[in-house]
Amino acid sequence: MLEKYGQAQAAQGGNRRVGRSLWRLLKSAGFENVDLEVVPAHSDDIGIESFLPQIDPDRLLPLVKFGLMTETELENLRGSREKFLSSANPYILTLSLMVCGEKPK
Repeated sequence: MLEKYGQAQAAQGGNRRVGRSLWRLLKSAGFENVDLEVVPAHSDDIGIESFLPQIDPDRLLPLVKFGLMTETELENLRGSREKFLSSANPYILTLSLMVCGEKPK
């Protein structure tokens, strides 16, 4: 499903994988002292509720609208989410990339 989401994002000019290019983008734009950090977040620390918007299948409703996903696939995702959330120890870990640098004067 993530591939379909990426296709829809690309069709609107977005790049789901831009984080993989940030270092090179900053370097090619002339930034110096470029640094890359990975910022983790997990549900045992901040609570599963913080992640609920990210795992809400209804975020994918535009894919149904654009014909990239069927209603059945979306309903299956809803069921999977409910099964996950009702499991004994649901856990989510995200890793965000943060790239920063200094623009020379």
